[in-house]
Amino acid sequence: MDNLTHSLVGVVLSRAYFKDKAPLATTMLVLAANAPDIDVLISWHGIDYIAWHRNLTHSLLLLPVFMVLVALLWRGLARWRMRDGKSWNRERGTWRAAPETRAMETLGAAAAPPRRRPENPVSWRLGLWAGFLGVGSHLLLDWTNAYGIRLFSPFSGRWFALDWMPIVDPWLWLILGIFLLLPMVLGLVGREIGSHSSRHRFSAILALVALCAWWGFRADMHARALAAIRRDPFPAAAGRSDAAIPTIASPLLWNGIVNLPDRYYQGSVDAPAESWVQAPAVIYKPEATPAILAAERTRIARIFLQFARFPLAGYRRTAHHLTEVWITDLRFSQAGQPSRMGVRIWLTPQLQVRGGRFGFGGGKTRPGR
Repeated sequence: MDNLTHSLVGVVLSRAYFKDKAPLATTMLVLAANAPDIDVLISWHGIDYIAWHRNLTHSLLLLPVFMVLVALLWRGLARWRMRDGKSWNRERGTWRAAPETRAMETLGAAAAPPRRRPENPVSWRLGLWAGFLGVGSHLLLDWTNAYGIRLFSPFSGRWFALDWMPIVDPWLWLILGIFLLLPMVLGLVGREIGSHSSRHRFSAILALVALCAWWGFRADMHARALAAIRRDPFPAAAGRSDAAIPTIASPLLWNGIVNLPDRYYQGSVDAPAESWVQAPAVIYKPEATPAILAAERTRIARIFLQFARFPLAGYRRTAHHLTEVWITDLRFSQAGQPSRMGVRIWLTPQLQVRGGRFGFGGGKTRPGR
């Protein structure tokens, strides 16, 4: 999912447990909750975004590695903060000077360096637990949306996706934001009752409960949308697959897709009513023309086709006597509308590749006649 959602979940996890245990907890949980997306450093350009994003750094194999790195970084930052002799006050959740340092400062003299460093407020157990929950929350959130995640990379390139959540969910922003701002709106309830450690904890726990409830609601709507798709009398065929893809605009409307050997049916599904909003469009799959076959052999197309669950190809002649082949994925389009993700490959009349590009946009999916 988007990094704002990951960051908000990191803040919620910090306030629910870690914030009063050690310094810099919120900073570290936000970093841990976004850590797997470090792969964008090598996958920001072109088709490499599909090849490397949500790959190894989003796998279960690297989860223990991230846990250790988070613990090391957190302990290192805490030790660096303790270099001037200060220690962490767990009761107040603030830094304080060591007793001998405070006594010397009262007398106006310079304190001698402490013989023994105070205990690091970040234990290995706390650091590893923060790494597990922070990074684990990232993998879980990415697994719930329609884009998917490669959990067993590098041993398997299979994508796993629950199809509950869109990549960007403004409704989830609103839910998490309300509970995170609740203590401020109410005048910082924790301070009024005289407990610094529980100032935001209750609202954070409520946010986690609300997040799980939202997942449950989305899962129920997804199941209802799938039931509507499977109940309609589409042709039964070997290899048929169905999907209900979430939309950003409304948790009640889903992008329904029926995949048959020679065609797709696609349209909007009203999940509460368990019915199509209107008759789904019929989208015929094109014949395997020499131009499409030549385009599919390119690296950019092979990578995209490994990712696409409902690929659709087409071609057109350009003004420069080239053939432009486009390949999209119906997960990222509405029936009859341009896709928001796809590849384009340009071929000469001799079917030589002149170039290719991955990006947002693509050919229109034209209803069949």
